[in-house]
Amino acid sequence: MVSLSRLLFLICCLFLSSNSYASEQWSWRDLVSEESKSFIDPFVRFSSMQKYDLYNIMNYIEDKNNPELKTNYEIAIQRFSDSNIDILKLIEQRLEIAKQRNSAQNSINKSLIGKTGRLPGYIVPLEMDGMLVTQFLLVPTAGACVHTPPPPANQIVLVTPEEGIELISLYTPVWIEGELSAGDSKSDVQLSDGIAEVDTAYTMLATSVELYN
Repeated sequence: MVSLSRLLFLICCLFLSSNSYASEQWSWRDLVSEESKSFIDPFVRFSSMQKYDLYNIMNYIEDKNNPELKTNYEIAIQRFSDSNIDILKLIEQRLEIAKQRNSAQNSINKSLIGKTGRLPGYIVPLEMDGMLVTQFLLVPTAGACVHTPPPPANQIVLVTPEEGIELISLYTPVWIEGELSAGDSKSDVQLSDGIAEVDTAYTMLATSVELYN
């Protein structure tokens, strides 16, 4: 028979266990708005050959007086036609497609704003206090912004931890936890060959930053 003290101890353990991760656990896809999920960029889905054909088409459109470009243009048009793609119509719509792409990449999941959750990712330091990072960008892939083009704004979180944290490396994944806020901002990121301005759509005052496991 379990004693009363033992029973209370077990109940306490269960309570602590059930609340150790009481906040929501998010993936990066959760930060994407429904608008972003539904938007399909036809140019992004092109194969390497189709991108090459598009290049040849655009070259000819910009310089129709160059007869050397006409042959490659006609071959490219035919290949798109064989794939049931009206490439000239897509080119006419490219400005609207670009506008829709930009809107989708910067739109946020408003249902998460004001909620507390945990999100995994990699640190890109912005501000330091000695050896401690006092502000950083959280990104979904290692080296993003530094060694590769930055992700869309809604795939970057500007994080200010309650206390400075020690950075192990840009390739060490972490969990951040805190209340997610909306906030368009621009941050200067130090690259190997200069400084780049990176747009972010989310911010968080992180109550916890810990190694991913």
